[in-house]
Amino acid sequence: MSQQVSLPLGQIVGISPAFQKLVADSTRTKREYLTKSAEYSASASFPSTLFVGNPEEGLEDFLIHYSNAVVVDKEKFYGMSTGKMEVTIGGKTFMAMIDSGSELNLMSREIPEMLGLPVDYEGTRWSLRGVHGNAEPLKGVVTDAPLMIGKHEFPHHIFVANNDLDRQDIILGQPFLHHFAARLDYGSRTGKAKLFLWKEGIKKGPPSVGIVVTDPNDKRNALSIDQCAHSSKIEDYSEVPYSEDF
Repeated sequence: MSQQVSLPLGQIVGISPAFQKLVADSTRTKREYLTKSAEYSASASFPSTLFVGNPEEGLEDFLIHYSNAVVVDKEKFYGMSTGKMEVTIGGKTFMAMIDSGSELNLMSREIPEMLGLPVDYEGTRWSLRGVHGNAEPLKGVVTDAPLMIGKHEFPHHIFVANNDLDRQDIILGQPFLHHFAARLDYGSRTGKAKLFLWKEGIKKGPPSVGIVVTDPNDKRNALSIDQCAHSSKIEDYSEVPYSEDF
């Protein structure tokens, strides 16, 4: 950080809309910022050079502020991995999926019996409908299930499914995310997402935990539309009568 930096003014203006506005406002009003460490000459022809003075007097703020204005040129994903994280209940670890589109929290049917959790059968009044399926009654609900994330407890009500969930043990939906004031931050088009939770449900001060819930290297982060999503199977049709209808 003790290294002095010199950058072409044209480059800074070109990548930073905020800096363009600063230059325009400064040249229009003829203001002179005597306390700023960055100096420039508005009358000089491009390319001029922007000189950053003492790095201990504003360089860090300068880099942080204007690095956000750099254009991020990344390819668009056709598909992405689902956000998941590990949670602990009764000393056992389970995989939980973050699903902001779910109207309730849900766990696999075997978890309450495995952990000896009390199931309230009032939850059977509720039913669950899949995207293309029929509504199925739930087995019940575990009230204030003691979810541990890191060293913090995030108790919430979790309904019990009548079957095993596909690729996860628990689904944490809108009730959980709302109660703990969740904030989901996405990286700069890298495939990385981080979930922040406040166990008191109030965004006052730093969050209780921050968890990276996606893997940037997951194979589901598809950049190509023709990416094979399943294993091919070769079948022998040599003995089958020809037909164009397969």
